[in-house]
Amino acid sequence: MKESYQQKKSRWLAFMICYQRSLIGFMPLSEEWLIEDNKLGDYGIVFLTDLLNVFDQHKEEIDIMINKNLIGWKQTRIQPLFNAVLQISVAELLYSDNSQYKVVINEAVEFAKKYLSQPTAKMGNAVLDAIRLDNP
Repeated sequence: MKESYQQKKSRWLAFMICYQRSLIGFMPLSEEWLIEDNKLGDYGIVFLTDLLNVFDQHKEEIDIMINKNLIGWKQTRIQPLFNAVLQISVAELLYSDNSQYKVVINEAVEFAKKYLSQPTAKMGNAVLDAIRLDNP
């Protein structure tokens, strides 16, 4: 499996795991099953694990940046799945050395279009781009 495909699959799983954690907390067995069901290769598992670890380490900073850039909204008022997409994307944008910002933002927008809505995807694009520009 190509690395870029594994990154995409891992990124989408990170969105889902972050969302799941926001609803029911950390459930290691459930997360393990989710990873096994999606048949990630070694590279994908490492990418996913690193992304979740970075998010866990910087969650407070990430949430501050999201709140700052949600113009007219509060993080507590957005959909939990959208919040998870923003959180994981910001973690990757700011704390991952081998990710390209265009890919990260595009994946977040694509995911939001598929599972949320077009307006939500547009808002996500704006928030992530603003955070990227504030943190070169």
